[in-house]
Amino acid sequence: MAMFRNLGQSLGVGKSVIRIWEFRCKPTETDSEDAEAASNANIEGEGTTEMKRIILHHNPLTKDVQVTVDNHELPPGHTKFKWSALPGYISIIPVSQNTWMSRLNGSYKYECVLNGQKLKENNDRINDESDKVSDLIVKIPKVIIAGDEVVWYKVEVDMKLWFNNECTSYKFRVHRRFRDFRYVYSRACAAFRHTHLLGSVPTPPERKVKILEDHFAPEFLERRRCDLETWLRRLLMVPRVASNPDVETFLGGMTTMREVSIVVHSGSIGVRLQQKGTQDDSGVAASVYPQAEVQEFTNDKNGNPGVAQQSGLIGIGHIVSKVEGESVVTERYDMIVYKLKTAKRPLVVHFIGYRFPVSKPSGETKGDDGDAKEE
Repeated sequence: MAMFRNLGQSLGVGKSVIRIWEFRCKPTETDSEDAEAASNANIEGEGTTEMKRIILHHNPLTKDVQVTVDNHELPPGHTKFKWSALPGYISIIPVSQNTWMSRLNGSYKYECVLNGQKLKENNDRINDESDKVSDLIVKIPKVIIAGDEVVWYKVEVDMKLWFNNECTSYKFRVHRRFRDFRYVYSRACAAFRHTHLLGSVPTPPERKVKILEDHFAPEFLERRRCDLETWLRRLLMVPRVASNPDVETFLGGMTTMREVSIVVHSGSIGVRLQQKGTQDDSGVAASVYPQAEVQEFTNDKNGNPGVAQQSGLIGIGHIVSKVEGESVVTERYDMIVYKLKTAKRPLVVHFIGYRFPVSKPSGETKGDDGDAKEE
């Protein structure tokens, strides 16, 4: 069975293919509701400032198709779309399916056309010197065993991303589990499937059988930490990987937001939360998800800044996104507070926010984590 499974994996049978088209355009034009202004949008032009993405997920075996346009998913199977009044479509074109092997292996080419312009797919930018990563620093400085013996690795990445000679600096600080590293590897492979770069994607550290090796032994954790740090550095050095949306999400980056995390070793998180909500025209309150939002920071029993503020990552308005690694973005506010108060320590809490400090502030600055509501 293992032989057939390995053969299938080597052929890419049943595995999804991801294709990404990126372009920049002027937000003053593309965000306008004026169709005439949108039709004149500057795609891939000079002076562009805002990144847009069109993403295709295609399974050659099942024929499943999912398209995302600027973070909005189309109905499954739909390949035609409109973006800011501009018509667009994706073509999935069989290349050669003369044999059953080629049909299983999924020989296709993919094209994306927006407003009559054929966009350049990311894998076609490999030799473009204007698209690159520079000043890359990758560290996994700590291993945390939290809650019910769950191992977390603290990921720290600094880098500069270049696109059409425009440079953006990023600093990511987030905790991830071993399975997250394996998942992002599979997504990177999907983005390069059926291209020559697939062979450049490094293989992550392999899984170990728990009954044969103690996964909590200090020697094991240190070896895995070093291996993951080396692997992640090698992965981000592969062309186009650092700007891959799945890789960005793994690092804690999203289009307009950042995900960060803290570790609470004991006691409270050090923030007061409030429930997010909105009102309709009649003044009736409505729930907004996610619900738990940082209202202000609180001090510990000795009057010192709490964990959240000390971290330098969390800001007022950040929302609690995960508790113990489980998403709470659709949970009720009271349930989120309950989980934060009752979860075993050490506790890893993730937040999402629109503000992300480029360096750790000093003095009386707003920080990183979130804690349960204090009344």
